[in-house]
Amino acid sequence: MKTDTAPQVYFSNLQDCIVRNINNARYSVVAAQCWFTNPEIFNSLYKALERKVRITVALDYNTINFSTIGLDFRSLEKEGARVLVFTGEGLLHHKFAIVDAQVVITGSYNWTRSQISDNLLVVTDTHIARQFTDGFMNIESQCHMLHSLTNCVPREITFREMIRPASVTAEEIRRNIVAGYRAWVVSPGNITVWEKWLSGQFHELAMKRNMFTEGVLLSRSAARNAWRYAVRIKDGDILIAVDKNQCLLGIGVCTPGIPDSERADIPLKKSVRWIESRPFQVNIRPGKLKLFRGSVLELVSKIELPVDNQTRKPYL
Repeated sequence: MKTDTAPQVYFSNLQDCIVRNINNARYSVVAAQCWFTNPEIFNSLYKALERKVRITVALDYNTINFSTIGLDFRSLEKEGARVLVFTGEGLLHHKFAIVDAQVVITGSYNWTRSQISDNLLVVTDTHIARQFTDGFMNIESQCHMLHSLTNCVPREITFREMIRPASVTAEEIRRNIVAGYRAWVVSPGNITVWEKWLSGQFHELAMKRNMFTEGVLLSRSAARNAWRYAVRIKDGDILIAVDKNQCLLGIGVCTPGIPDSERADIPLKKSVRWIESRPFQVNIRPGKLKLFRGSVLELVSKIELPVDNQTRKPYL
């Protein structure tokens, strides 16, 4: 292959571009993909194995890649491919392949059957390919061989995984307070609930519901709380999470959009970007939902204080 070929950009026929490059492979194909559901690309890897091409694929271990109706990566592994899976925090969100240590294929396109707008960049350059290879080696060190996972269940993937994590900054909280947004005190029932709020980037108003066939019947007080929650809390408002021991857990900013809910017509959830706090005592009584009358700016300044590494408490 030549190493001075000009880069090529593609906005259509992306599957064909990838298959063509894999079909041209003589020695090796190395790929890291978040989602891989395209059977044509999968079959081209099978054919490459038949030509004695070394195949190494790193995938995120999720229910899109590894479902009962998905591609059979275990069979690809049995035929000689190295199939690596990432089970760590977050997503393995890479989308690139290296062919014969010279051709790099990258861009926005996941190797799926979707027809959404995407792009590919194909570069034939050994220096760039070497940098991607170094990056892949780092990815490989964080992965497991597929055949070694016997009791590990693929993670569930929703759209919200695409925007997580997206923590708010202390400066953004300050700007919202100065701009006149209100602050509310909210309290999780336990640490498990708080961890769900934090990782899922949401807050859910706890309410007792009576379920009927035709829908949800709320008491008058519950309906009033739901109305206040849905109408009074605006995007940009601040939520202050405090536990039952008056310990500050975190501060967040309400953002547009409502997380997935069984009952979208009863908006008991708010999307929230949280800034996690080092736990410290505050003079704030917990509550399901109430206006905060103190100084949010003071709380934010305490969150930013340096921490005693032994006690994990801020220097006050």
